[in-house]
Amino acid sequence: LSGKTAAQSWTLPLCFDGMPCQVVSGATATVRPGAAPAASGDAVGYFRSEYTPELLHAVIADAPRLKPQERIDLIGDRIALVRAGKSSVGDYMNLAVSLKEEQNAQVLTQLISGLSTVRVRIADEAQGKRLDAWAVKTYGPVYAAMGPVTANESEEQTLRRVELMQLLGGANDPQVVADAQAIAARVLSGDQT
Repeated sequence: LSGKTAAQSWTLPLCFDGMPCQVVSGATATVRPGAAPAASGDAVGYFRSEYTPELLHAVIADAPRLKPQERIDLIGDRIALVRAGKSSVGDYMNLAVSLKEEQNAQVLTQLISGLSTVRVRIADEAQGKRLDAWAVKTYGPVYAAMGPVTANESEEQTLRRVELMQLLGGANDPQVVADAQAIAARVLSGDQT
């Protein structure tokens, strides 16, 4: 092998939500998405979407209105690009703020997984402490708004609660730690409610 990488050119369909797919080819391509800024309509693409700063700002602002699978795809793209050094942690955190009221447990799981990646793989100890404080400030009110666990809580609500407790408990949120201790005490005493 010569050690040189040959230039590659791909032809692929690019689909934006609510618009017909476009076929693009060449080493680079510029497309105009129109009113729907997030690439990979219905999350059927097999590529990572990288946006200009202005378009990324618009995509993040619009993220709560995307379909759940598109939000999951956007979250996956953002954290992959952060890990590759092609996007900032700040951009990912802005997305996390935009989606903090997320009602879909699968989307919330993906979002919190990305925050965990930042905490464990990217942040140093001091940054990790600031990230924990940010998580408590950002997601603590979301958790508090859920109220206490009820016997008729939906599975989706329970899954959301578990994800938020994991995030906030790991950040040492005093309310979540107290709630977790109370739940553990009830279960250990034989109370399964």
